[in-house]
Order: sequence, then structure tokens, then C-alpha cells
Amino acid sequence: FHGTVKNISGGGVLIETSLNLPVGMTFAFKLKLNFFLDCKANIVRTLPGDDGSFQSGCQFVEHDIDNIKTISMYAFKQKLKQKRQELNQRKLSKGGTDKIYGEG
Repeated sequence: FHGTVKNISGGGVLIETSLNLPVGMTFAFKLKLNFFLDCKANIVRTLPGDDGSFQSGCQFVEHDIDNIKTISMYAFKQKLKQKRQELNQRKLSKGGTDKIYGEG
């Protein structure tokens, strides 16, 4: 099946899909970061979305420490990038003309 990652951490992932995935189901997938990472996860909850889609909370299983570190670092960098964009947008909406936080 095809799904979209909505949220990610070192412990799991929230995916959105058109399927009502059953709790307890374990599945293997390729997680696209800046490269592809082979993963395995267990569905711990599935909730319907407003548009007919479903969001499933999944817990990673059978991951080694290197995969956990890689995913955790990726999630941290994405969150940091999002916060910088929010701060820059807030500054610009208050009349500022230059960025206050870099993207690097």
C-alpha cells in the first residue's frame, strides 16, 4: 500500500493512507529520508480522517540502534527546519524584511 508520513520520531511514525489498517498488523516498508531506509512497524492505532483517509500510528519494531539514531536525527532536523520557518514567517508578518534564522 501507499502512505504519506505525517509525523516521525525514533520510536514510530504516523502515516496517512486510504486503507483502514488493522491494529496489530506488522508491515515492512521503505522510509524515504534523504535515502531509503528499510523499516518494519506495528500498527498501534488507526483513526479516520475528515477526507475519507485514515491515519495510523505505527511503532517501529526490530530496529537496530543505527536506524533509531538515523531516524531520530532526521526527525530533529525536520522539526528544527519547521521552527525556523515559523519564526521567520512571524518576523516577516510583523514588518521585518530579513530572515532572522538560517536554514542550515
